[in-house]
Formats: sequence, structure tokens, C-alpha cells
Amino acid sequence: MTTTKTTVRSKTSLTLIEALQRYAQEHRHPINRLLHHIGIPLIIVGFLIFLSFINISFANRWHVSFAWLGAVVAAIVYVRLHTWLGSITAFLLFILTALCSLAYPAPTELSGWLLLACLVVGVLCLSVGHWFEKSKSQPWNQVQQTWIAPLFSVICLLQAMRVAHFVGLDTLCAAIAPPPQA
Repeated sequence: MTTTKTTVRSKTSLTLIEALQRYAQEHRHPINRLLHHIGIPLIIVGFLIFLSFINISFANRWHVSFAWLGAVVAAIVYVRLHTWLGSITAFLLFILTALCSLAYPAPTELSGWLLLACLVVGVLCLSVGHWFEKSKSQPWNQVQQTWIAPLFSVICLLQAMRVAHFVGLDTLCAAIAPPPQA
């Protein structure tokens, strides 16, 4: 069984469960959650497309894009937070990175428009979602929530597919369960 006692570093030190609970508390409205599940991946894709435009070449033979470097760093962070959830999130991130790497070797008109569309639509989804929520999170929470949001979305995806319990995510699923409706 995977431990969830690993901490997320921010202004205060939180366990993964506490960070997910805080994120869930600030994202209770169903429309806000739906828009975040759309907006977060779009913003990630936008950043991956942008980072795929920047490459390091070794001996003019091997090219490594910053998108892959960023994906590896994110994967390490996620796996250290929670082995199973981090591995699944990293796998999905690597699929997105491979798709976004098709923008190499240089930006094209299509990849530029796709980058812009992903970022604009993603930010609009988040903004409209927060309008429905009618609450504002603390600014220092934004960095932490940037790392927690993809994990939250992956947990919700696994719950919707009814496979979260197969990979031992029952504790995390219970932590983010929406409050009962009155």
C-alpha cells in the first residue's frame, strides 16, 4: 500500500491528503470542477507546446525539448508525492508531451494557434469556474494548487472510470469527496 504522508512544500507543510482536501474545499461547485477538469489539461498542453519549441542539441545529433525535461521533473515530483497516483499522472503527462512534441523542430502557424487557443480557453475555463464558485483562494496557494490540480483531476478521472480503488486510491478519493447535498 502506498503512503500518503509525503508533504507538499508551500508556505506551510501539508500532507498530500491535506493539500487535496484544501483544493477540494476551494473547488466545490460542480460546474467549477468540470471547467477545471477541462481547463487544467488545456493549460498543460499549451505550456508543453511552448516548451517543445525550446530544445537542447547535443552534437547536432540528439535533441531534447524543454517539454520533456519539464515532464520528467513533474513526473519525479508526482511519484514522490504518491507512487500510484504519481505514476498514472506521469504516464498521462508523457502521452501529452509526446503529442505536443510534434511541434518540433520549429513553431508552425498551426502549432502557434493551437498554443494560443489552449492557453486562452484553459484560462477562460478556470476564470468562469471560479466565478461560479464565488470564492477566491489565497495567492500563496496558487503555486501549490498548480501542482495539486492535475492530481485532483486524475483522481476524479479514475473515480469516473471506477478504477480508483484498484490502485489503492480509496483514502485519497474519500479525502476529496464532495460534501453531501442538503
